[in-house]
Amino acid sequence: MEPIDIRLIGTEQANFMQLNGDVGYYALGGNDTVYGSQFNNFINGGTGNDSLNGGGGSDVLVGDVGNDTLIGGTGNDYLTGGTDKDYLIGGSGSDTLNGGWGNDTLIGGGGADVFYFFLSQNAGVDQIRDFSFSEGDRIKFFARGLADSLNQFNYSASTGNLSFEGQVFANLSTGLNPIDVLEAIQPTY
Repeated sequence: MEPIDIRLIGTEQANFMQLNGDVGYYALGGNDTVYGSQFNNFINGGTGNDSLNGGGGSDVLVGDVGNDTLIGGTGNDYLTGGTDKDYLIGGSGSDTLNGGWGNDTLIGGGGADVFYFFLSQNAGVDQIRDFSFSEGDRIKFFARGLADSLNQFNYSASTGNLSFEGQVFANLSTGLNPIDVLEAIQPTY
């Protein structure tokens, strides 16, 4: 029997949804609360201040517009905040976190996590709360006109600021080994 691809669409009002199965959910508007299943889910919060929890499985959570809270749960999840000030928690597994625009808080949790940035004007400064080189955490980024050299990056162990060409784009814990931080940077050309 072939698997069934189910897509649910919410309303412009605040929705509460507990998903069962391998489901995609588009919340549209309102301040939504959505819990994923133990399977792989795609959940898009739409507009509003949403709370999305992937549950089990390897999920894709998209906050979109609003101050959103995204929790990946178990599995290798992809979380992207969108606009505004978002709070992203990867949970267990090797997760990818992209705060999007705004000043976001990123917590990878256990596993080798990837913190992804698009370096551009007004992208905001994200707080990475649990960066761990020894766990295999990495910082990936994309910037137009990026040179092949990483010497445009700077990490200050005293402030925790990570900058590219003088523009601070992330704040990590203070006291990390600058060599480890810079070795964890992986450009995307």
